[in-house]
Amino acid sequence: MNTATLVLRIAISRMKVKIKVIEVLVALMSCGLASCARQSDYRNLNTKIAANSDKSVELAHFERIHGTKYFMATINEALAGAGGSFSSARKSDNTRNVLFLDGESLTSHRLFDTYSFLILSKTEYPNPTKESEPAKANDVATRWLVFQLVKADTNGDGRLDVLDQHTIGVTDASGAEYSEVLSGIDQEFGMAMMTTGQLIIVYSSEGKKLSAVIDLDKRSISRTKALADIGPKVK
Repeated sequence: MNTATLVLRIAISRMKVKIKVIEVLVALMSCGLASCARQSDYRNLNTKIAANSDKSVELAHFERIHGTKYFMATINEALAGAGGSFSSARKSDNTRNVLFLDGESLTSHRLFDTYSFLILSKTEYPNPTKESEPAKANDVATRWLVFQLVKADTNGDGRLDVLDQHTIGVTDASGAEYSEVLSGIDQEFGMAMMTTGQLIIVYSSEGKKLSAVIDLDKRSISRTKALADIGPKVK
């Protein structure tokens, strides 16, 4: 082996090491810092429905819950004059319920027994992974689903929308074991999973700005603390 060939092989070997380091960093950034969470946001500026709406609803297309055998479709308030199947471009308007499907047994169930709520968002959070083996985004299986919804016309304007107080509910990946862990949220300022099963949320309620830790396994709030005083001018 001549010197030029040896130098070339060393350079290639070093390049492979650099590429591997970059892949690990990308995995850490995508799955560690962001917790590999996948959010479907159903709200928009036009999401306003009458508090006692009796409009018909339509079933949207099913999508697989990441890394599982389960599928989920939203059930949405039908748009005036719309007919036929619910297109993907319209599936984010006025989500009233969710239908889950087991891809193996083909059994299905609704999240709620009513269509009187307004679902604002759904976020998938993953199974735990070993810190020494950072998972790639496409290898992570969903363990919990976190829903934000409006259940009542809390501001008395005759409709349900993002201006009403929010509730947070948690299920497992199949949509079972639904439990509401936090209600009375006037505004949410951020939510992320810092460690496995521990969800941090910052929000306002009854004029107070708070941070809390949601234990997803126990379906409960483990800690709550008021934010530092930021002055009366900050809303």
